[in-house]
Amino acid sequence: MQVTALRAPVTGHVGRLNRGGTMALVEIPGEKLAIKIWETLTEKGIGGLLTPWQIRREGRAQNDVRRHERLILAQAEKDAQDILAGRKALDERGKLLEVKGAAPLASLPDEVQEGTRALVDQRDPSPDLLRAAAEKFSAREVQRFVNLQRIAMHAEEEARHVGDEAVSEEPVDADWLNRWRENAQDVTVEHMQKVWARILAEEVKVPGSYSMGTLEFLRTLSKNDALKIAEIGPFVIFHGQFVYRDQPFLDRKQVLFSHLLELQEMGILSGVEAIGLTWSMGSAVQDNFRNVITAYGKGLFLERDAKEPALQLTVYRVTKLGREILRLGDYTPDEDYIKHVGTEIKKKGFLVRYGDWVQIDKNTGQLVNGVEL
Repeated sequence: MQVTALRAPVTGHVGRLNRGGTMALVEIPGEKLAIKIWETLTEKGIGGLLTPWQIRREGRAQNDVRRHERLILAQAEKDAQDILAGRKALDERGKLLEVKGAAPLASLPDEVQEGTRALVDQRDPSPDLLRAAAEKFSAREVQRFVNLQRIAMHAEEEARHVGDEAVSEEPVDADWLNRWRENAQDVTVEHMQKVWARILAEEVKVPGSYSMGTLEFLRTLSKNDALKIAEIGPFVIFHGQFVYRDQPFLDRKQVLFSHLLELQEMGILSGVEAIGLTWSMGSAVQDNFRNVITAYGKGLFLERDAKEPALQLTVYRVTKLGREILRLGDYTPDEDYIKHVGTEIKKKGFLVRYGDWVQIDKNTGQLVNGVEL
């Protein structure tokens, strides 16, 4: 059964005055996970900004601190981009200066670039060339540092929605973190930084949530392929494991068979070309048949007097890679589709109610606002 996270209110205040005038620390929502994220990054030499614990200890407003840090990162990123573009350079004392009348090599005509490279190849690098190369290298490292810090701050935002009881004490695997860093450090687009932040937050919360194969898949994922994966998000049911196989209905929803074949080739789905994979669902209770199929806060509650036989549905299966990728998105279920699945199940002799599903704990939940189909 799907667990629905309760969103905690965001607050930037970390202290309040007692009657005696002393400062009492107030717990920051998601603090345990946020601290674990920053400690994990710092141990690997990635972190560089103030951790939530340091902010709390100093009695400072977290939102104000992060706003100031974002301004610092924005200026550092601009300076790094100016160096890479040849608009600025560092002097002998490390001061950043404007470069007047100079064009970076990459912006020169091809024949000029080739001639310049030939001259460089014929002689030892001059101190100026070495210094320029060092500047470019340093600027790239600054950009990577900025990227990682921004991703870490996005991960901290993700942590605000996670209760302390959900955070594992197990450390993140060092090899996994190194691979994550290699892939995340060159990501500059904000919405993709948020994706890598969510991966980090989920992995720190429960190590093993994302495989290194998933990290590699995301590194090479194109925008078009990402959109194709997102197409099936609203149609995934039961812990993100299946898509009910009714291709004429899916076609009407623009989830075309050709797209599903492409998702199978990507490793997101299985069973697309097969005659049909059958999913069997038994009862969750002893005396009769009761169970629930959930999808993003919606549920189909199934009942029948006879416990046997099990419910059988023809499905496309979402692979382990597919489940990990789909967890990164925020999807709204297609209610027509969920009701259609319920109607098909009703034809098999079940009483089916459709409504909102509220997860109470890991193993139990409740259907509210239920309507019989």
